[in-house]
Amino acid sequence: MGTPPSENIKPFCCPACPSRFTRQENLNRHTASVHRKSNRRPFPCPQCDVSFSRSDLRKRHIRKCHPQQAEAQQSQPSETNPPDQISSGQENLQSLSSNQVISGGALELHPPPAPGAGAVSVPALDIFSPENISWLFRLPQFITAFFERFYSTFPAIHRPTFDVAAAKEPLLQAIACIGALYHSPGGNHSISLALFEAGLESLDKCVREDRSRFREIWVTQAYILFAYFALYSCRDDKFSTAMRIHRKMVDAAREYQLLQDGVLSGNCGSGTSPGQGDGFLPSLSSPEQAWQRFIDNESRKRTVYCLYYLDAQFSVCCNIRPLLTALEVKYELPCRDDVWSAPSAAAWSMLVQAPEFSFNEEDDVDANGEPRPAHGDLYETLMHLMNPDPTAHPLGLLWYSSFAALMLVIQIQMMIRELTLASTFLYNNVRFNETRHSLSIITEANRAPIMQALNNLAELMPKPDSTTWPIVAGNDPTINAALWHPVWMAWHYTAISLTHHDALLTSGIVEYSLPTAISTAWELGKPRAKAHRDIYEDRDVMRLVDNLESIIKILTTPPLGPISRDSTGVANGALCIEDPFVTMLGFKACMMGWRLVRLMVLGLEQPLPYGSEYLNLRLSTIYTVSAQVVLAKVMEALSVGGGGRTSGSEKYQFHDGYHNELGATSTTEAKYLEWTERTFAMRGVWPLGDWVVAVFNEK
Repeated sequence: MGTPPSENIKPFCCPACPSRFTRQENLNRHTASVHRKSNRRPFPCPQCDVSFSRSDLRKRHIRKCHPQQAEAQQSQPSETNPPDQISSGQENLQSLSSNQVISGGALELHPPPAPGAGAVSVPALDIFSPENISWLFRLPQFITAFFERFYSTFPAIHRPTFDVAAAKEPLLQAIACIGALYHSPGGNHSISLALFEAGLESLDKCVREDRSRFREIWVTQAYILFAYFALYSCRDDKFSTAMRIHRKMVDAAREYQLLQDGVLSGNCGSGTSPGQGDGFLPSLSSPEQAWQRFIDNESRKRTVYCLYYLDAQFSVCCNIRPLLTALEVKYELPCRDDVWSAPSAAAWSMLVQAPEFSFNEEDDVDANGEPRPAHGDLYETLMHLMNPDPTAHPLGLLWYSSFAALMLVIQIQMMIRELTLASTFLYNNVRFNETRHSLSIITEANRAPIMQALNNLAELMPKPDSTTWPIVAGNDPTINAALWHPVWMAWHYTAISLTHHDALLTSGIVEYSLPTAISTAWELGKPRAKAHRDIYEDRDVMRLVDNLESIIKILTTPPLGPISRDSTGVANGALCIEDPFVTMLGFKACMMGWRLVRLMVLGLEQPLPYGSEYLNLRLSTIYTVSAQVVLAKVMEALSVGGGGRTSGSEKYQFHDGYHNELGATSTTEAKYLEWTERTFAMRGVWPLGDWVVAVFNEK
């Protein structure tokens, strides 16, 4: 079927009405004059169906067509504009008015000349002016970019049933606000900033008029996205806004008991998980009704977990005391990813009705059928004391539950932070007025069960870098290696923090913006002189290098989004879509690794005995050998992201790092720092990576 001639003559179509135009500027003018909120005719006539754009035009109409109504209004005070209401549908995307744009700066990075200084404000463009209103046509692209590149960070919105036409305006603005970052990375993000300001103002007004709207789950989802944008925009003025939003959400969650399962869904706290609770079984209702009930309950559950996750990010990034504890979140773990992303009620029913798999279900008819000898009452009594409920259902494989695994790791991370603070006062590892203390503040007795929990969790999670990963993933598009990228980064960082604690945490310094937190983490984390250096035990070194090696490999293989194209069709290349919180964890881990690399280099830079250069003698000790092993593991991990590994006699040679002057920077350390700077320069979507690079360049 051919294209109508009118479309060839007028190729520019309005996204809000059937109008078409021959030139882009005519379309912009039409959109600005017809589809702006100020021209949506918000003043209806009370006597007929006619509406007007201004109140004086309505008054003139009433005097002319409804004189009796005009006489009745003469004795009354003049009207005020009707209050705006939260609407839904495609018209929401054209309802942003110019009076909602603040006079602040665009979300554009300008690193400060001194550490800790705030971002420099740049006059923002009036994105609602006729000259710049063409961004409205990219709103569907912003929403698509959100779901393709960011959604896995906070998977609380049910993507298969998400309807733009039915979504509330503030939620759409929150989605588009973040999606615009991924659509145009590294550019002038005034669109994201304007969407943030307009959407947050609209959402605040909504809850001010009726605070009980916090019970509607979309309100919390929109607030979480706005707080996330404000936190990682790296703007000092937006960080305080992020804290205000987060405090408001936590207070509302406690006020309306949103942290407990069943309050909103009517389950009275049953806490049943998908596929196990009677409320989700399709046999008790139609599949569509059961699926919709599951979506509602799981959305609430995941939204609460996202709130807990965001609270942990404030704490880990800036050492702000958490507002939530894991004990307050009284929900089952999030369901499996494949169940959550089921595209239809039929597909969901098949997944939830499938029997749970266990290696112990199948019988062996050819095996020994005789029972084991009885252990006796003493053994059974002891087992009962150690495990009061031995029949409890154990935690199964988490191969398809990346979000649940991430929440478990974050819970362990927050427990370690609390234990670190308590250990500072309970034990003598940190003494008053002493400049040196043990690297690990947590005692071995307390460390062992936590590390065991991490190891038990790791045994249930898939490893995307293993040779068996294609078998696990198969052809299922919901099983993506990118989903496990933040999980394993958080796991290895948590394991490191058991030995090498966060410098902000142990020093008691709280920062009120990400740029200052990055700068302070640099100052506290860089290598120190021996008089002020922590005491590394041998086991500390081995524990650190194993997890550091894994973190380096994770950072060198970040998740990449699909290749994007600009308006002219030119490909922009694959985009690094790493979660900025993962980037912050990587930066902290790399600072810990820098101390380790410097310590190993110092051990190899000790001056050789006099005359040994003539006899070609080298004094090898167990510590010089172990230092070479540690540096070899680090260099091997660095080479993974640098185009492959070396081989033969050129592999991991550190002779160029030996110097006769103590304290000279070795080639190995220089390579490590160069790799670190280059790696974080790849993170170009959020300003966080640029701030890390700015600190490296300045220091």
